[in-house]
Amino acid sequence: MDYYKKRIHDLAILGRLGRQQSDETSTWIQLLWFEFEQYLTELQPLFTQPLTEETVDCWGISSDQDTFLAPPEKEGLYLAGIQVKKGTVAPKGWTYWELPDQDYLVLKTNVLLVDQTVKEIFEVILPKEQVILTGAIQEFYAATDTPGELWLYCPIESSIELEKHHSTLLKR
Repeated sequence: MDYYKKRIHDLAILGRLGRQQSDETSTWIQLLWFEFEQYLTELQPLFTQPLTEETVDCWGISSDQDTFLAPPEKEGLYLAGIQVKKGTVAPKGWTYWELPDQDYLVLKTNVLLVDQTVKEIFEVILPKEQVILTGAIQEFYAATDTPGELWLYCPIESSIELEKHHSTLLKR
């Protein structure tokens, strides 16, 4: 499986926020995307180009309810949205999130292969790259991709650097 590393700065997402038990994701996230697409035109005043599902790249940002951007445990949050400039004010009914600067492993897959891809991330790619996952895996849907294709953004940190950091703390 092909992948690459990428550092992202200043990622801000404006979208529709959902909250639900993390074991029920298949139904409520689909409904959230439907709601997002239905009301996307409300954001048009913030942009110069027309906003439609066919012209705008979309992000699906997952988070634990209690720890921002951690993998959802019992109850999860999911923001179905689009990238905006930092500091954008969210209109009523919309949610704005800023994500910290982060290194990612990026992989292209499709909705039918997400479970298989995530398994390969944990069993093959993370160990091979000597990195650890530091948060929830995020989704990116490029407007130019075929429907059903998506990019998984896996927040990472070098396991070697993390080990050095812990060693330094223990020496103190």
